[in-house]
Amino acid sequence: TPFLFSTTVRENITYANPALEEADMLLDAPVARFASRSPRVVGPEVLAADALRLMEGNRPGPITSLVVVDGGRRPVGVVHLHDILRAGLS
Repeated sequence: TPFLFSTTVRENITYANPALEEADMLLDAPVARFASRSPRVVGPEVLAADALRLMEGNRPGPITSLVVVDGGRRPVGVVHLHDILRAGLS
């Protein structure tokens, strides 16, 4: 069963603006529609400080996560900006 937003989220979207109505329809879109087809990746040996610099220095703009891949470029995990900051690195 897919996760459904509560009616409170939908109630907070104002239909006075057509752009907001379109945003409401996006809540029903599958996440594959928003997933990057070429995510930024790092190896498991990359230091947390270097991963943070990669996220902050990404162009065209900062990103919040990196896919961790092994030597065969198979995903082994995801490191999120908040994971690094929560650990105390800034």
